[in-house]
Amino acid sequence: MKRNSLLITLIFTFAILSSCKKKEGCMDANALNYDPTAEVDCCCEYDEEFNLSLHLHNNFSTEEISEGDTVVINGITSRLDITRFYISNIRMVDADGNETPNSGKYILVKPEEEEYPAGILPSGNYTKIRFDIGLDSVANHADPSTYPLDDPLGPQFPNMHWGWDFGYIFLRIDGYADKDMNGSLESIIQMHLGGDEYLYTVEIDYPFDAEAQGSYAAHLVFDWQKLFVGVDMTDNTITHTSDNWDLANLLFGNLGNVFSKE
Repeated sequence: MKRNSLLITLIFTFAILSSCKKKEGCMDANALNYDPTAEVDCCCEYDEEFNLSLHLHNNFSTEEISEGDTVVINGITSRLDITRFYISNIRMVDADGNETPNSGKYILVKPEEEEYPAGILPSGNYTKIRFDIGLDSVANHADPSTYPLDDPLGPQFPNMHWGWDFGYIFLRIDGYADKDMNGSLESIIQMHLGGDEYLYTVEIDYPFDAEAQGSYAAHLVFDWQKLFVGVDMTDNTITHTSDNWDLANLLFGNLGNVFSKE
């Protein structure tokens, strides 16, 4: 009797765990193996396709930077200890303005990394690359603990998630500034941008021909100096978005100028 009860318990537990796992499948309607019931994008197949990657440089003006580097922001010496942001919804655009979607691909950009797999897309002639800084609403309100530790949406250190309601930190800058110019980096820099309304779409002219079964790397530059245009580093260096809308909106508005083709 006890043995039967144990067996039933194990079967019941396995059924619960199985029901909690999200179904993997191809979520791109243009793919050969499109699965409209899939919940996690995976393994799309196309007649003709190519591998896209992003080769991304983090610069401050013309100099490449790493976390922990000291720079001069609007006349104020500052050290940038954390500079990270999310890229999502990468798609290619042809001459007629048609988008080739690439749903379910999320990238966490870190200065010490340059190469990022960006997905498998149909081959063809493209004129632009378009993507979002931040996450779509569904991904933004997901639970990081449901993702593997090596997934961009999984738990991160330093933390890139505020909590269930507000979601992920789309862009995070932490460091210290010499506000009073006395030679000491003692004033905190914390600029954390996030929230569904702060999803920013970037579009870059990038003409290229993608051959079937080939690989192509889009070379881009993110200029952190341009993100700080208009920021008063002597007085306004902290925002967690909702506690300083003015600074959050200023940073958000500057996102349109930070990316360029290498």
